[in-house]
Amino acid sequence: LVVQRVTEKWQTTGLAGMHLPLVVVTFDILRDGSVKNPQINQRSGNSTLDYSALRAVMDVGQFPPLPSGYSGGSAHVELQFQLQR
Repeated sequence: LVVQRVTEKWQTTGLAGMHLPLVVVTFDILRDGSVKNPQINQRSGNSTLDYSALRAVMDVGQFPPLPSGYSGGSAHVELQFQLQR
């Protein structure tokens, strides 16, 4: 669900056809589903790609609350973004 929601928000206009390394974005999902501390953990070397990946996470805004059976107060997420040819 997390990957699906972020993928729906990822805007790659202007990057098509470029061969770019991956960018890694990390963030926390709090118990209520809100996103905290999104950041670029590994840059691709292309700031447009880096910030499009970060923006995709921020644009989701809110995920569903963490499951009641999950004992932690938050879940740490690491997503890798790479354009496919």
